[in-house]
Amino acid sequence: MSGNRREKPSKALPILGLCAIIVAVAIGIGVWLKGNSETSRPIESSAPEEVVARKVPQGVPEGSLPITGRPEGPASPDTSTETASQPAVVDYGSLKEDKGLQNLMEKRKESYGFEKGVDLIVKPDESVKVGDEVVSMKEILDKIGLKSGEVIEKDLTGSEEKTARRVREELVSELDRAEKRYHELDELIENSDSLADPKIKETYLREREELGKIISAYKNYTETDRRIEERKKLLRSLDNKLDDKLDNKTDKTSGSSQPGSPVSALAATSGTEPVPGVQPPIGTPKGAAGVSGQTPPSSNAVKPPAVHADPTLPTREEASADGRALPDRTGQRHVTITELKKEIEKEINNLRLRKGDIENELKILMKKGKRPEAYGIYVVQYRDNIWNIHFKFLKEYFDHRGKGLPAQSDEPDPRGRSSGVGKILKFSEKMVYIYNIRERELASDIHLIHPLSKIVVFNMGKVFELLEDVDDSDMDQIQFDGENIWLPAKG
Repeated sequence: MSGNRREKPSKALPILGLCAIIVAVAIGIGVWLKGNSETSRPIESSAPEEVVARKVPQGVPEGSLPITGRPEGPASPDTSTETASQPAVVDYGSLKEDKGLQNLMEKRKESYGFEKGVDLIVKPDESVKVGDEVVSMKEILDKIGLKSGEVIEKDLTGSEEKTARRVREELVSELDRAEKRYHELDELIENSDSLADPKIKETYLREREELGKIISAYKNYTETDRRIEERKKLLRSLDNKLDDKLDNKTDKTSGSSQPGSPVSALAATSGTEPVPGVQPPIGTPKGAAGVSGQTPPSSNAVKPPAVHADPTLPTREEASADGRALPDRTGQRHVTITELKKEIEKEINNLRLRKGDIENELKILMKKGKRPEAYGIYVVQYRDNIWNIHFKFLKEYFDHRGKGLPAQSDEPDPRGRSSGVGKILKFSEKMVYIYNIRERELASDIHLIHPLSKIVVFNMGKVFELLEDVDDSDMDQIQFDGENIWLPAKG
């Protein structure tokens, strides 16, 4: 019996197998869950986080604080400076306050003998700004050319820019040679006592005198160029400083304060950090923004008081209309980085205008160019009419020549026939154009729908070419048939 007995299988083996299966399943589930959580996790981006625009707290002068906490992108070296495609701007609205631009325009107008007949003298490679509108003279001149039936050529290859750069480089090379010759003449004149012919010394003196005018203008040119580069360098350093401040403030404020609160709004906005050595802008409470090491309050902290609640700070009504920082109680003016950048950009623009004028002067002195092409701009005001604008222009021109025109010289005679001045005015209408700066198109009349919307453009070269042949004593003999004008022969 014992030989046929079979042993009962142990129960431990199935239990161990089941446990092994359970452990394997558990490990598999754990691995699967871990992998799923990693794949569902958002990928971190190196791009700057999007910052929601925040409302500027009340009490801060409008314009002192931009509305976003981070710039749209990294600033390039030329972000705040001109490029080859951005001409210098002559801003009509800045004439009263901008002394640099005012002096520049006075010199330009003086060279043509004008004071009030035109508001601006603008060159073809510049732009003019009236109100909020900026338009390049090239655009205006192209439309005038089209109206006159001219063929307008546009450079699509950049060759014009390359040619202008090459001409400028050649001019600088010739100026360097002129400067070298000037110093050579100094030595020759110093040793001229030993010369047998005294006339040679006189020749040297005359040559040096002519070169002296060129060298003086050249020094002004290089000094102006140096100042432009200095201001551009300062502008780039301010951009970098502003970027650093924005990055620091964004890191400190992210996730620790509620969007829209006074503290987070001030901490995240740009342009509020005072310039080193200059007091912070009025309207920004001490410690509210730009203070290193400041930590924003937690969400359960006591809500800080409103910015405008401080009785020592100006209200929005007291803030200046153009957004400039107000002086404090001691009379000192506060300047923010944003304001300083605007001032530097304006100065660079004026220096570029001046540099262009000096370059034209150098070309004339070196007999490499005739009088530069320029255009008079008159900004049309309420109740102006084109006839009076033309007459004021003409009268000022003859006043400068010492040949004053009577106030009624543009009126017809008792028989109703046009005077000589009247005939010139009628003919000059074909040389003067009205441009609607808002609609960016030529206009047929100066009727104003919006203030500061139209300008009258005088081609100074063509007008002067006509007027230089006019003898004020023979004006009554001028003939005009509606298309052509005949002037009496000289002599």
